Amino acid sequence: MTEPTLIPQELVTFPHAMLREIYEQPQALAATIEQYVPGGVSTAETFQPVVDAIGGRERLVIAASGSSRHAGLAGEIMLEDLAGISVDVEYASEYTYRSTHTLHNPGVVVISQSGETADTLAALREAHARGLATVAITNNARSSMATEASASMPTFAGVEKAIPATKSFTTQARCTLFSRSSPGARSWSYDAPGCRGARPRASGDSPSPSNRIAGMAETD
Repeated sequence: MTEPTLIPQELVTFPHAMLREIYEQPQALAATIEQYVPGGVSTAETFQPVVDAIGGRERLVIAASGSSRHAGLAGEIMLEDLAGISVDVEYASEYTYRSTHTLHNPGVVVISQSGETADTLAALREAHARGLATVAITNNARSSMATEASASMPTFAGVEKAIPATKSFTTQARCTLFSRSSPGARSWSYDAPGCRGARPRASGDSPSPSNRIAGMAETD
């Protein structure tokens, strides 16, 4: 059984869902970027709920599990190096039981593909119990996390059938970066080691493997 996917002007067949979803990453990433920066233009209105929630915070806690936590770890590096903000990435299952004094009044970002992961949802609710503002990054804008968080930043990765994360991971990492690159958040710094010349490109400039799929997968 193979999983078909529709690429512009051609139908390509993949041997399994994960490979198809790997090649759907450019489209998923472009769709997510377009939702937040339509036509390459960033507006204050789009990000206002996020700015209201965590825009003035000097520290962030990212709570997540599995591959979503890995997206948070990638976000930690980008946010600390590019935005100059202190970030602590926690296992969601441990955050609930950690001391309330680990960081002073941080903003809390929870990440989950489904938006229903039990330990991450518990971490979100614990953050609220501590009086902290939260942002939920999920692939389901109607999920429990998205509706309960102070602000929601849904990804637009589409359905992900494979168990290993692919396009959900890349879109989660991008939304984590959006959480502090929005208007009203701290300005970027590109002077950190390894960051010089790393200014973001427009989404249309990102190299895409989709035009090479036909040569890498068997077609019907």
